[in-house]
Amino acid sequence: MIRDAAVAAAAGAVFSLAATVTWLWWLPFLCTGLLAWRAAQAGPRRAALLGLSFGSGWLGASTWWLYISLHTYGALPSPLAVVAVASLCMALSA
Repeated sequence: MIRDAAVAAAAGAVFSLAATVTWLWWLPFLCTGLLAWRAAQAGPRRAALLGLSFGSGWLGASTWWLYISLHTYGALPSPLAVVAVASLCMALSA
């Protein structure tokens, strides 16, 4: 179960590459297909965990700059900035 969640989070992180690398336009289709394939084989709770992991990975890879804004310019201690960004990503992906 943890391995599937880690794979879903990695697929979500890779999903965000297409926003900056335009020749990887096909990558979101592959990542979404992987998520759909794994979620179709899982029960409702496990599918929800996979969706949460995918969304958190996607948003974490897309909003990494928030850590820099909070830590460098907002003078928030590093561990609190990590918790703040991770909490935001999990809240938005839920």
